[in-house]
Amino acid sequence: MEFIEDVGLAQSDTTAGFFSYDAKKLNTIKNSPPNKPLLQVSPSLKALSPRVPPQHKALARRTKATLACRKSQAWRVIQDPLTLNYLERLGVIYSTSANLSAQNYDPKIALELAQVIIEDRRGLYASQPSQILKLSKTRKKRLR
Repeated sequence: MEFIEDVGLAQSDTTAGFFSYDAKKLNTIKNSPPNKPLLQVSPSLKALSPRVPPQHKALARRTKATLACRKSQAWRVIQDPLTLNYLERLGVIYSTSANLSAQNYDPKIALELAQVIIEDRRGLYASQPSQILKLSKTRKKRLR
């Protein structure tokens, strides 16, 4: 699975999404600002350990929510077995919903924008995005 320079389209544990090692490339295809921070997804907490504050490691292991510590850093540890099938091979990678900026998911556009398509038995569909929790040293706040 050669993903280094490509943008992939796959069903994540929450909704259809674009995946790439290049955050700027994802922002470009979505018509988003080039420096817009993006979520990083990981198959395990171990891959994210240097970035996860120790007091929030248990939450990061068990939640489906996206966790943010700073404006430019957000991550989610994937637990869904079907998503893990390809994510374990890719490691930590940038992810964003498979739609143009400020628009709804359109399967035809998503398929045109992706260079690699990973489809499992679920197919590709839009669904509720994950919650976003902002973490501080002492508490968490729900942003979405």
